Amino acid sequence: MLFRNLALSAIFAVSTIACAQTITDSFTYQGYLEESGMPANGLYDVSFFIFDSEVGGFSPPDANVTVTNVEAVDGAFTAVVDFGVSGQIFDSTQTRWLEVRVTQAGQPGTTILSPRQQITPTTLANYALRSEYAQHSGTTLQNAYANGESIDVSSGSGVVSIFNSIGQSARLNLGSATTPGNGSGFINVYNDDARLNAVMGSSLGRGRFRVFDSLGNPGAYMESNTLGGGRIQVFRNDSEGIGFSVDGNHAGTENTRVDIFGQQSMSFNTSAVADMSVILPNGAINSTELLNEAGLATNSNTTALATLTPGFLNIDTIESVTIQAPTDGYILLFATTSIRMIHFAGDTTEVTLSLSTTPTAFSSFLCQLRIDELNSDGFYAYPVSMHGVFPVTEGSNTFYFLGNHATNAPSAAWAADRQITSVFIPTAYGSITRDGAVQLGYPAVAPAKSQLDIIAEQNASLRANNERLEREFNEMKAQMQRILEHAQHGLDD
Repeated sequence: MLFRNLALSAIFAVSTIACAQTITDSFTYQGYLEESGMPANGLYDVSFFIFDSEVGGFSPPDANVTVTNVEAVDGAFTAVVDFGVSGQIFDSTQTRWLEVRVTQAGQPGTTILSPRQQITPTTLANYALRSEYAQHSGTTLQNAYANGESIDVSSGSGVVSIFNSIGQSARLNLGSATTPGNGSGFINVYNDDARLNAVMGSSLGRGRFRVFDSLGNPGAYMESNTLGGGRIQVFRNDSEGIGFSVDGNHAGTENTRVDIFGQQSMSFNTSAVADMSVILPNGAINSTELLNEAGLATNSNTTALATLTPGFLNIDTIESVTIQAPTDGYILLFATTSIRMIHFAGDTTEVTLSLSTTPTAFSSFLCQLRIDELNSDGFYAYPVSMHGVFPVTEGSNTFYFLGNHATNAPSAAWAADRQITSVFIPTAYGSITRDGAVQLGYPAVAPAKSQLDIIAEQNASLRANNERLEREFNEMKAQMQRILEHAQHGLDD
C-alpha cells in the first residue's frame, strides 16, 4: 500500500485566549493522501512524531501521538494533534520536523511519509501564547498570525479583501515562493455543516481544484497534467463515478480526449486514427447523418437457366435485387447474363432485355439481340452487360432484369449466368439525363453528338452541382440550428 503526503498545513483555531487558560502543544493538521496513485478514501490511523532534524535525529518520548479513525474523503483529511501540556515540544529557539506515519484502520503495516516537513512559524506561534505577548489578542490578520488566533468576521461585513493601494498586484502565497521543500499550499472551504465543499492547492507539483456536494461527495475537479496540459472531470454522483472527462494532453501525445459516461458511453480521441477516433453507442448514427454513405446489394444465379417465354407480349424476370436506401439518392444498376438461342432459318429470332423498376414493363434501358431469317439453323450464345441509373427515395427499392423472346415456337431462348447489382449513391456531382423513351425494334438514325451538345451537357452538369451545394448547405444549417436549440434547452434546464 503506497501513500503520499501531498500537503501539510498546520493551523490553529483558538476562539478565545485568556492568560489563565491552559495552553497545549496542539494544532490542526490538514493533509492529502493518495493510495496507489488514486485519492484515498476510508479510515486511517495517523501517527505524528516530532524530530530535531530532517533526517535521523532525536524524537523525545512525549513527542509522538496517534490519531485513530481519521476519515479521508477523496484524499483530504483533517486531524487534531495534541502533544499535551508540557510546553516543551515547540520551542521557538529550535527547529522542529514533523514525521507522519499512516496505517489503514484495522490493517497491518505502516507507511512512513517522506520527507519530514519542517514545522513553520504558524505552529510555533502557539509558543507565543505562553509568552509575554499573550495579552495582545485581536481580530486583524496580523494579530491572528502573531497570536495564533482565528478571525471572527460575524460582527463586520463578512468580507476580507487583499489589495494594493498603489495599483500593483496583490498576492497571497500559500507555500513558499522562493524555498523548495517547504510544503505545498492548500485552501479548504467548508459548508455550514462543517463538510468539505472545495479544495484548491498543489498536489505532486500540480495545481488542482476540487468541489464536493453538500454531503462531501466529489462533484468535479480540474488539474494540470503531469505530462503537460490539463484535464477536467465531472462526476455523476457519489456511486456512479465519472460522467464527463476532458484530457487536453492525453497520454502525453498533445492530443485531446473527451469521454462521456452514462447509460451509454462515447469517446472522442484526436490521438487515435480512423474509426477509433470517435466511439459512439450502437444505433447512434441516424439516416440524416448518413447522407454521404454509399452501399450496394447484389443477387445472382449461375447454376440454372431462366427460360424466356416465346411471345411478343410476354415479359419474364431474369433476376431481381432489393436495396434499402438510407435517404433519397440514386441507384447505379448493373446486370450481366449470357443469352442462348435456338434459331431456325426462315424465321427471325429476337430477344429484348431491360433494366426496370417494375416487373411488368420495360424502361428506356434496353438491349436487343436479333438473328435474321437468312441465318442458318443453329445454337447461338451472346454475352450481355447492361447498366442504368435510377433516382430513388429513402426506403426499400426493388429493381428487375427483364427479358422478352419476341418469336414464336419452335425457336427458344434462355438467360444463363445471370447477375444484377445495385449501388446506392447519395449525391450527384453533375447532370443526370435520360430521354425516357421505350423503343422496340430498330432505333432511329441520329447524328453523332456535336460540340454544341457537349457544351450544353457541361452547362447542365455545372447547374446540377450548384443546386446540390445549395441543398446540402441548407441541410447543414438546419442541422446546426437543431443542435443549438437542443444545447440551449439543456442550459435552460
